Amino acid sequence: PLPTPAMADEVSAKPGVIADASLSNAGTREWCTVSMGLAATFLFSGIIFGWAPLQVLLEEDGVYRALCPENEPICAERSSRMIFLFTVGQMAAVGGGAPLGFLVDRCGPQVCCMLGGLLVSAGLFLLAVADGME
Repeated sequence: PLPTPAMADEVSAKPGVIADASLSNAGTREWCTVSMGLAATFLFSGIIFGWAPLQVLLEEDGVYRALCPENEPICAERSSRMIFLFTVGQMAAVGGGAPLGFLVDRCGPQVCCMLGGLLVSAGLFLLAVADGME
């Protein structure tokens, strides 16, 4: 229920009580939103937060191997490209916060969560099938 002026008067009449924000008032929709947010963070944030192990896997798969000489599997140019890749991902994650916040306000968290999950899944699929592309 939305707060009413009568509720505000009731809360302010109690000494020492600033607000009555108990979790028992949260409905199913709120709990679903929080659960979806936690699941999305757990499932889809590993690309940026788990970069170190992902970089090892990318190097083992030969990403940017053509930049290095034949006898040197890891070189400065390849490491530089990997760092650049991580930097672009971080900048997109941080820089996209405000515009995506407006999108969440406009479309709702459930729609944005599903859209984000689909986009990340599509990106991971493309990463998986991009074998040997130069």
